[in-house]
Amino acid sequence: MEISKIKRQWNTYINDFENSDYMDIEKHTSMALKVGSLIQEIEKLNNSLHKINFLKHSFVGNRTELHREISRIIENRTNN
Repeated sequence: MEISKIKRQWNTYINDFENSDYMDIEKHTSMALKVGSLIQEIEKLNNSLHKINFLKHSFVGNRTELHREISRIIENRTNN
C-alpha cells in the first residue's frame, strides 16, 4: 500500500469536501474503505517495530546476527 498516494487522495478529498455544498458519496466511500487497510498497515509496522526494539535490547550475539534478524523481520513484513 502506497501511503503517500493515499495521503494525496485524502488531502484532495478534504479540500473538495470543504469547498463544496454536497458530499461525493463515491469519494467518501472510497476514502472510508481505505481506513481499514491503513489501520492494518500501521499495526503491521508497529508490530515489526516492537520486535526490532525487543531484539535490540535483548539480543545476545554479534551485531551481524542482529542486523540479519532485523532484515528478516522487515522483509517478512513487506512480503505479507
